[in-house]
Amino acid sequence: MKTPQQDLRIMKKANNNYPGRSVVRFTDRVVDGLFVVLMLFLLLCSIYIKMDSDSVYQGADPKQWIQYKPDFPEEVESFEDLQKKNPDVIGWITIFGTNIDYPILHSKEDNEFYLNHNALKEPEGGGSIFMDYRNRGDFSDFNNILHGHHMAHRKMFGDLDLFVDEDFFQNHEFGNLYYGDRDHSIQIIAILLTDGYDRNIYKTGIKEEADRIRFINYIYSKASLIRGVDLTNKDQAQRERDLLLQGATSPLAPNNTIITLSTCNMEETNGRYIVIAKLLDYTVENPYPEKEAQKKNNAERIDTFTLFNRYGALPLYVWFTILILLVLLTFILYKVSRRRDKRITQRLTPSGGDDVYDQNQENS
Repeated sequence: MKTPQQDLRIMKKANNNYPGRSVVRFTDRVVDGLFVVLMLFLLLCSIYIKMDSDSVYQGADPKQWIQYKPDFPEEVESFEDLQKKNPDVIGWITIFGTNIDYPILHSKEDNEFYLNHNALKEPEGGGSIFMDYRNRGDFSDFNNILHGHHMAHRKMFGDLDLFVDEDFFQNHEFGNLYYGDRDHSIQIIAILLTDGYDRNIYKTGIKEEADRIRFINYIYSKASLIRGVDLTNKDQAQRERDLLLQGATSPLAPNNTIITLSTCNMEETNGRYIVIAKLLDYTVENPYPEKEAQKKNNAERIDTFTLFNRYGALPLYVWFTILILLVLLTFILYKVSRRRDKRITQRLTPSGGDDVYDQNQENS
């Protein structure tokens, strides 16, 4: 006669031997494995995206190029060394009190190349500060247009939108433009908002005085702020226009050399921030020398962005290899963990019972 315990064990074995049991267990393992692989893949993608994003910002950081700046110490590579590596380097722009401190590139072919290439012609998501290809490249035009990405973390021309604030505009008046082997000071004159299709602003080859006056008056009509002119006072603005037409002194005059700084305004469809500056015939000292010194002192500092830049730019096949290794490692740890749990369960079950049966089924 069978004992009640034996009858119960027989019933449990019969229940465990239902049709398709092996298929269900196999499917369960496949689902578990796919879930683990998916989680690892998403984790790896997140890490890659983060590293790739930070790599772009690192490439656009002024510290990457400060060693080439014309007044940087002699013991490192010079501006001339950078020009030898890439003859498209035509100058250097610095806006005092901002993070704008970059070499200027000029492609004679188009405005596309330096949107995603750096000063060494290497692919770089942040691109470069570059002069419009229609300009002659020596700042001899009346309207010299400089383009740059509007980036977060104050990279490239990401600081141009600061000039929309009147206090910032009034307190940040000057910058420096290096070209032709010497420094030239520039004065920030106006800030205006427009779009990328504004042919009046993005116009080069302006030679006739009447055309130059029309260009300046268009700036008056579009500007949010003009240095020395209260645009809310229509009488004063009109007097400035009248002075201009008479050839008298005005914030902008037909005989000036205009520097037009252009970057995207993400708040508007195809919007643009335009900062208008003019070339001065005298030099102005940087009123923020401590910030300049700090940039030079930190030029070789390795920070988080640098680490991301080093490891985030690994080839795609390397990332897939890492993913496969992670999957294999996870699978091995999973198998080891299951075997350990079974051994522990078997030791804790006096008769072996169902666990022994399950283990035999597993091995079979």
